Amino acid sequence: MAESESKCPVHKLNNVGGGGTRNRDWWPNALKLNILRQHTDVTNPLGSDFDYAAAFNSLDYNAVKKDLKDLMTDSQDWWPADFGHYGGLFVRMAWHSAGTYRVFDGRGGGGQGQQRFAPLNSWPDNVSLDKARRLLWPIKQKYGNKISWADLLLLTGNVALESMDFKTFGFAGGRADVWEADESVYWGGETTWLGNDVRYSGGNKGDKGPGSLVTDEGHDKGTHTRDLQKPLGAAHMGLIYVNPEGPDGNPDPVAAAHDIRTTFGRMAMNDEETVALIAGGHSFGKTHGAGPNDKIGAEPEGASLEAQGFGWQNGYKSGKGPDTITSGLEVTWTATPTKWSNKYFEYLFKYEWELTKSPAGANQWVAKTDDEIIPDAYDSSKKHRPTMLTTDLSMRFDPEYEKISRRFLENPDQFCRCFRSRLDPIPAVDHPLIDESDIAALKKEILSSGPEPFAPPRAFCRRFRNYGHSTDRVKTEQFLVDRAHLLTLSAPELTALVGGLRVLNTNYDGSQHGVLTKRPGQLSNDFFVNLLDMSTAWKATGSDDELFEGSDRKTGDKRWTATRADLVFGSHAELRALAEVYGSADAEKKFVNDFVAAWTKVSNLDRFDVKKAPAVKTSSRL
Repeated sequence: MAESESKCPVHKLNNVGGGGTRNRDWWPNALKLNILRQHTDVTNPLGSDFDYAAAFNSLDYNAVKKDLKDLMTDSQDWWPADFGHYGGLFVRMAWHSAGTYRVFDGRGGGGQGQQRFAPLNSWPDNVSLDKARRLLWPIKQKYGNKISWADLLLLTGNVALESMDFKTFGFAGGRADVWEADESVYWGGETTWLGNDVRYSGGNKGDKGPGSLVTDEGHDKGTHTRDLQKPLGAAHMGLIYVNPEGPDGNPDPVAAAHDIRTTFGRMAMNDEETVALIAGGHSFGKTHGAGPNDKIGAEPEGASLEAQGFGWQNGYKSGKGPDTITSGLEVTWTATPTKWSNKYFEYLFKYEWELTKSPAGANQWVAKTDDEIIPDAYDSSKKHRPTMLTTDLSMRFDPEYEKISRRFLENPDQFCRCFRSRLDPIPAVDHPLIDESDIAALKKEILSSGPEPFAPPRAFCRRFRNYGHSTDRVKTEQFLVDRAHLLTLSAPELTALVGGLRVLNTNYDGSQHGVLTKRPGQLSNDFFVNLLDMSTAWKATGSDDELFEGSDRKTGDKRWTATRADLVFGSHAELRALAEVYGSADAEKKFVNDFVAAWTKVSNLDRFDVKKAPAVKTSSRL
């Protein structure tokens, strides 16, 4: 570096490829198509021919499980195991991989191994999980591509539970890894860790430091009744579920129950399942808040090169073991933190609880008793009084949760059964389980239904048929791209599909918006030809800029009407470039072929009994 550059006090943007002021800096609200270009063969080091299902089927599954079970008690000096057992850490890792799922758009969850990438690898709620994944590396290295990170993270959680005497239903593999961060997920609009001032009106600005869930002192801003912005599930930016201290750091168990019910409901869980999961998860391990969080360094994405993917460097004493700082809370729930038991409910109702502070300053609760029955994680000569989180007390002080908790207290077998049944679909969460009687009844119906010679479309009866309009937050064309991503469409596939549906006259309401053809019902490239016709001038017909009228530039005669979802293919530079391909004089055959391929792909997305259509192949000129 030149001396003048090194001494210049003005921050300089990187003057290399990808650096400098970018398009998104100039036009932050412009429509982005990047989510339609994710997870392609270009970013996959295994190549398009790699068959993960076949690779997984060749895996020595029992050997992997044995190695994982051995790891549970193989404590490493660089990151010692609490109570000599990594079970609690690995259950947390697995659940935090799966727990980002939400029902509104089906995004999140553990299906891609996204915990390896930003932002999830650097969320405050995932502190120390960088260590958990690094503990797994020797096993991943040993078995290579026969097991993906996505499967390994979740399988490890299962094995952890089994190693602590809980019997699971088993494990279903098959989650192929991706190799880049998923930019399609809306995690919220906040710009500060633990903030929730966008997802809630009157929310909290968030915490100013990394490495702890300790928030600014909260107060009741309607936290008993507040509504969480859709499609979000988490109560704060950077949390998987809810704030364990209570809403915005306010230690109110009843208000916390409102957040819990919302968040777990958005993961498709009812009250009974929610109680079972919280109690079951908190039957193991401990939280970590040995000291003040101002001793914690940057998260993995902000850490130095030499940290090699580790974040949250802890400058408090040894920085590990008994000096670990993760959430800022210091709670061990039961006297048997490495064994399955019903002690969580026993302690919850046996003791009265008083508010206290962790060594890091977080709100938590301690039993009003002289009983010191909780083991220390690293010193066998020490015992502690029982402790709980604000969200644990919600299981007692919310009227509906209390009924379920008392039933589980009196009927441990029901608790175990509910925890097991809800635990099994956590990685997918979006489907109910069926039993033997369901299978028999379903088989009978299928056998009596007769043959089905035609495989009709399943997935998009209303998609792209000029259905919907802008909201105060999202433009119609942004919804269009969002839905295209959910249907796994590329930008060329989206373009071909919309153009074909318009000329086929398939608008959901029978309107002529976007039907830019004189021969509706006939598959042609007329939509693009007429959209790009410079003899047509467009203008909005209302103040909301949702509907537009196209008129002859010279005569003013009305020609067409269209919506934002139509005109975006002429206004957006990248989409217009694709429209120009399909609007060319020699493009009609290509357009028909590409439309049919895209139609078939979407129609068969949920058909596991038919061969998937290959992705549309675009030339290097696109």
